Amino acid sequence: MRTNIILFSLISFLFFSLRIKAQLNTTKPILTHRENGWYHVLSADSLSAKPIITVKDMVGLKLKKDYYGKYAISGRISKHKINKWADETEKSIGKQIAFVYNDSIISAPQVNTRIESGTFMITSLLNKKLPEIYKGIMKEKSDSIEVIFKDWEKDSLYYELSPEQRDSVRMSIDYWEAKAWIELTSKPKNVSK
Repeated sequence: MRTNIILFSLISFLFFSLRIKAQLNTTKPILTHRENGWYHVLSADSLSAKPIITVKDMVGLKLKKDYYGKYAISGRISKHKINKWADETEKSIGKQIAFVYNDSIISAPQVNTRIESGTFMITSLLNKKLPEIYKGIMKEKSDSIEVIFKDWEKDSLYYELSPEQRDSVRMSIDYWEAKAWIELTSKPKNVSK
């Protein structure tokens, strides 16, 4: 019985891996541009038109390496989008969601439970490309934050930090909180007459 369970698990893993590999190596052209982020997988060759979550909605991004030398990108969803993430992952229980980067599916894990913590992990058969993908995600997130603060004076303390420390600061900033803060501080105060 135990041998059957192990054999079934191994076959399931191989089937899932081959299915994802087939999706990654597809020669079908993608007709529409997709924003980098997580999407519902509708069928073997179809994703939802709108993302569940985009890079702007991510905080605390980190590139990690496990004991076996495999890379993974981990992060959390902004507290402003965490309920959406939880609801959408609940809708996907028993199904796959896909992380899309530069119009390619990088990872397509099966959702087993509602993810209320807001955490996620991106792993891939394209393991050696994950550091490059991580840098691209970091740049996209950094650029989105810099656009918000574009007309502000540069903080000299920030620029005295090492590149790794600056990356850490940018990855921890919540886009939606930064945007709300800028909008709040940029509005002229009401003058009472």
